[in-house]
Amino acid sequence: MNVTDVRTYTVQIFRDSGFWILEVPELRAVGQARTLSSAADTARELVALWLDVPADQVQVVLDYGRIDQEAVELAAGARSEQARAEELSRGAARRLRQAARRLVHTDGLSLRDAATVLGVTFGRVQQLLKD
Repeated sequence: MNVTDVRTYTVQIFRDSGFWILEVPELRAVGQARTLSSAADTARELVALWLDVPADQVQVVLDYGRIDQEAVELAAGARSEQARAEELSRGAARRLRQAARRLVHTDGLSLRDAATVLGVTFGRVQQLLKD
């Protein structure tokens, strides 16, 4: 297998007796992880050992099918909303910088007057003009 031959395996994951159980149905391999945050790396190592290949030639996708699906979907929705909020925040910051520049440089407002128009502090206007 060469570096371009990265294979992806689905790993079913569920909680049992204080551990996360990792099942790779395609290989009939089973392993365990102490924490969910370590599960992907542990699963990748499990598959790599099973196939006798370097771990960087293995990619895993964790299947949370045995975990409360409504909670998983709520978490996915929250992550999507967070990403959208971050995108909106970046856009708002960009527009605020543009407005600050125009108010101060084009319209000749003082930093304090620009702060009043923008609804931010004098110090924030200074920061916006430096960005």
